[in-house]
Amino acid sequence: QITPDTILQLVRQGPVRLLDLAQSRSENSRRRRAVIQALQMLSADGLVKRIYLDGSYVYVPTEWRIDDDRLQLLIDGQTRRCGDCLDWIGATQRGAPVLRITASMNRPDLPALLRVRRWMWERHTGRRLSPRQTLKPSCGSDTCINPEHQQPQRRGIEQRGRAKPLAVRASIARGVR
Repeated sequence: QITPDTILQLVRQGPVRLLDLAQSRSENSRRRRAVIQALQMLSADGLVKRIYLDGSYVYVPTEWRIDDDRLQLLIDGQTRRCGDCLDWIGATQRGAPVLRITASMNRPDLPALLRVRRWMWERHTGRRLSPRQTLKPSCGSDTCINPEHQQPQRRGIEQRGRAKPLAVRASIARGVR
C-alpha cells in the first residue's frame, strides 16, 4: 500500500530517487502514479523537497542537510585512483579541484565552491589552514587530492623568482615614471 506516510518514512532514511520509490520506469505504472501523487501531497505540506544531487534528482526531507560522510561520498565519486594518487575528474577552477555546494544541500558553513584539496586535508589531519596557506601536491600530479600527498605552503611561493608578465612590468614602469 502506497500512502504519504510510507513514502515519508522512505524519504527520511536518506536521499531517494523517484525510480527507487516507484520501482518502475514506466510512465503509466499505477505504482509510479501513486508515488508521484503522494510526493506532491508531501511537497505541498512542506515535508519533502526535490533536489539535484550527484547527477540525479532525489527527494529529501525539507530539513535535510548533507553531512560530511555523504559529502565525502560525492567527492569519492569524482575521483579516479592512479597508484597512490586520487586524481580529481570533476570540475576545476583555475586548475584547482572544486565541488559546487548548492543551497539545497543546506550547508551555510561551506562556501559555494568547495576547494576539495583543502577540505580533504583539513578533514584528514584535523587541522585548519590559514587563509594565507595553500596546498601543493608533493606527488607532482596537478589533479591529485590525496591528503597524504598535500604539502601546505604560503600563497605566492611558486611565483618567487619568475619573470613578471609584460603587463605588470608596464604598469610598474608607468608608476615609476
